[in-house]
Formats: sequence, structure tokens, C-alpha cells
Amino acid sequence: MGQGYLVKCRNCNYEELLNLGVGMFFPGEYRKLIKMIEDGEYGAEPAEYFLNNPGAVVDAQLELYYCSECHNYEVDYNLSLYRHKDNREISNGYWLKQEDYDREYVFVKAYKHICNRCGKHMHKIRESEMNNLVCPECGKPLEVSTGVMWD
Repeated sequence: MGQGYLVKCRNCNYEELLNLGVGMFFPGEYRKLIKMIEDGEYGAEPAEYFLNNPGAVVDAQLELYYCSECHNYEVDYNLSLYRHKDNREISNGYWLKQEDYDREYVFVKAYKHICNRCGKHMHKIRESEMNNLVCPECGKPLEVSTGVMWD
């Protein structure tokens, strides 16, 4: 089940619902993401890694990424690359539960999320940082409401 956050700006009335985590359609989303990676939509390096490593998997959780330069934020897949501890080949369409990553997989490389507004590096926002977000429109602090569960 995913966690949702409603962010609102009292200054300019900006508002957005941020759905993070995974939902019940995750297996289908995971297969689509793998195809996008293999097709090069996330760059040549992840595509090459998947082609050359039959035990490759990707963290497909939706997470929030923030640009401290221009205050833009985006919900995107984590996209960190992993491989099976035994280099076991993964069957087509296989998807991981979150607990599988620590138990059966080795972290290989984090994906560098780049801001589509200014081109700078974005960093992942932890739950403890959610209340520090500022409005991407006017730069004032955002109000963050939690408790939205989605699937």
C-alpha cells in the first residue's frame, strides 16, 4: 500500500497530491518500468546494465525527489540497481517485494535524478524532511498533510 501526502501553499494556492510507495498494480508497473529501462528511456547505463546482467533488478518504489536549487520536486521511481546475491537469472516479469532487496539482492548503483527545470541533481526526500518543502511556484513553505493511503 502506498502513502499519500497532500501539499498546499497558503500563499499562492498551489496544491498537489503526492502518491509514494507502491500500490496493487505494482507487478504491471514493474514490468513497464523494466521495458522503459531496456529501451533506454532512463539513459544508456541502466539499459546496458539490464542487458548484461540477467540477475538485475531495480527499485521501483515511487519516491519524492527535490531540487534545492529551484525548489522543484518530482515523484519518480527510485531506480536504484541491484543484482541477485548468487547472480541468479530473474524470470521475465518477476518483481520484488521490498523485503527481498535486503535479503536476496546486492545494491549496485543509485540512479541520479536530474531536475527537469534547471538540470541540477535532485535528492530523495525522507519522510522526516516532508515538512521542510517549499512551494515550487512561489518559494514559500508548504503545508503537508499525511494519512492518505492508496493502493
